[in-house]
Amino acid sequence: GEISKFFRPAGRPAVTPPLVYVAIDDRAQRAFVQAQLDRLRGGAPIFVAMTYGMAQRHLPRFMGRGGRVDVLIADEAHALRSHGAARYNAVRALPARALVLATATPVHNSLDELRALLELCGPGATGSDTFFREFFVAPIERGRDDEATYAQWLRGAAAA
Repeated sequence: GEISKFFRPAGRPAVTPPLVYVAIDDRAQRAFVQAQLDRLRGGAPIFVAMTYGMAQRHLPRFMGRGGRVDVLIADEAHALRSHGAARYNAVRALPARALVLATATPVHNSLDELRALLELCGPGATGSDTFFREFFVAPIERGRDDEATYAQWLRGAAAA
């Protein structure tokens, strides 16, 4: 696929240090997926490309058998914006050393969706529900009101 061009560009050697690369799509059979994931226990840096559905089904077992993820790149991260949804929980449960969220789709101007994404990257970063609502949501929403004072607008802008 397209990602293989990154790992073996035309006329050039593979990236260094060598990476173990596994691509799994939604048509893959369970035995193939497990065989591919089993290849990832050699200690080399690991790169897995799979859909959220496949990750949700197969990565918990992989992790339970001693597998690890160094860097998790979540493309189309807006699909993870629902805190508590199955795919959100599956990604959050992976003990990756680093998590990169990539999306070109806005989070629909929802502070709760933004908070869910922030919590994936840094659990606890937005504080308790009460803290988040008091220090972020309330000032931002008051600042957006057409009748907000300049001070309210300024506090809302600063919170955003």
